[in-house]
Amino acid sequence: MTGPVRDTVEPDVDVLVLGSGIAGGCAALAARDRGADVLVLEPADVLGGHARLSTGFFMASASRLHEAAGVEDPPERLLRDYLNLNRQAVSTDAVRTFAETSGATVDWLVGHGVRFHDRPLRGGNATVSRSLVAEGFGAGLMERLWSAATGAGVQVAPRHRALELITDDGCVVGCRVATPDGEQRIRARSVVLATGGFEADPELLAAHYPSSGLVGDWLWNIGHEHNRGDGLRLARGVGARLVGHDHGLRVMHANFVRTLEATLPGWLVLVDAAARRYVDETSQYGMVARRTDEVGGRAWAILDARAIDRPDDDPTWDYAQQVPGIAERRSVNFSAAMLTEQRDAGRVAVADTIEELAAAVGLPTVQLAATVRQYNHGARTGRDAHGKQPEFLRPIDRPPYLAVEMRPASLVYTAYGPAIDGDGRVLNELGDPIPGLFAAGEVAGGVLGELYVGSGSGLGTAGTLGRAAGLAAAGR
Repeated sequence: MTGPVRDTVEPDVDVLVLGSGIAGGCAALAARDRGADVLVLEPADVLGGHARLSTGFFMASASRLHEAAGVEDPPERLLRDYLNLNRQAVSTDAVRTFAETSGATVDWLVGHGVRFHDRPLRGGNATVSRSLVAEGFGAGLMERLWSAATGAGVQVAPRHRALELITDDGCVVGCRVATPDGEQRIRARSVVLATGGFEADPELLAAHYPSSGLVGDWLWNIGHEHNRGDGLRLARGVGARLVGHDHGLRVMHANFVRTLEATLPGWLVLVDAAARRYVDETSQYGMVARRTDEVGGRAWAILDARAIDRPDDDPTWDYAQQVPGIAERRSVNFSAAMLTEQRDAGRVAVADTIEELAAAVGLPTVQLAATVRQYNHGARTGRDAHGKQPEFLRPIDRPPYLAVEMRPASLVYTAYGPAIDGDGRVLNELGDPIPGLFAAGEVAGGVLGELYVGSGSGLGTAGTLGRAAGLAAAGR
């Protein structure tokens, strides 16, 4: 999936896009739709960026697919939900563009050959079914997007990494680039930053996503190895306003095997260091991780013998949400086989009583016993104090009992970067646009906010605002 490659990159283009994830792909295709000569630079060998590794969820409102499925969700509701969940600590202008044009962006992608499953899902904290799932997940989405872009004449140059923006009298006019053969200066009428975040740079994480340090040496990056903060450094070099400090997404991780399991099985029961429950465990994974940060960055899943004795193919132990394209979705870290293996390896605490289990992991014994007793009462009556749905309430009353330490350690994305407006224009410290510079996707600050709104909001905002940035960049 490299597309047509130019051995010698021409020095002058209309729009130069840095990065080939969904934001870069949408920006490039939208600019090309408007007749611009577009060149995309990508430091990796393969196009697709972080989005290629994703599940392909795309949050949107009022697309033709939503309408066909009978989902009534005006853009005003999406905007209100998004702002409220993030306590309005995001760029309202950028989020308004997302809310108002996400449906049109889905229709545009479908028109260019991208395929989504017909049934929208309710992703996480969404009040309605907004999340579409791309056929073939993230890889399928990006294959079709780049097939459309290169077919339309977008030129791409893999193994090219942006080093420094070129300016002329305050206007961005190009970029100095590391190529396979050295360095090159490429001039452009507009430059679009779509370089992703900085998950692969420990220094930037410590400086701009410090809460990620709560999980200690458990932290691991599930994303793209080339997400090194290139766009953040480029924007800083031309005086951009940087926003979104300590915003990002991590999901809970048992430190058994390093595989992404964003959504926990609904039957898990989590307690904090004080042995108290602190969240509905079936909540959207961003919410569970955020609440875990707020109680110290560590939690314990409390289980009983049923978790190990059950058949791994028992459908009653499924996730809260099933995804189109996955016939049977089973937990990796909390399968009976995995728990048995980790118990035998000494990575899972085991005891004959709840009090002994508490002592084994250093939790207050009286409080853990009370927490389990209260949870069991809710499980038997069908009324959980934290609001968990009855179908996921399973009493913890069959010894031996197990405790699994968990932390929000799987690093999905960062959200600190240059501020943008509703057209994707990068803003300076005064809040004015920097001429010639645009940004979209994970690199842009003030969009994803402190709380992940729900499944697909990452790709949805990146694709929608990438398209807006590409149209605006081509219109200069």
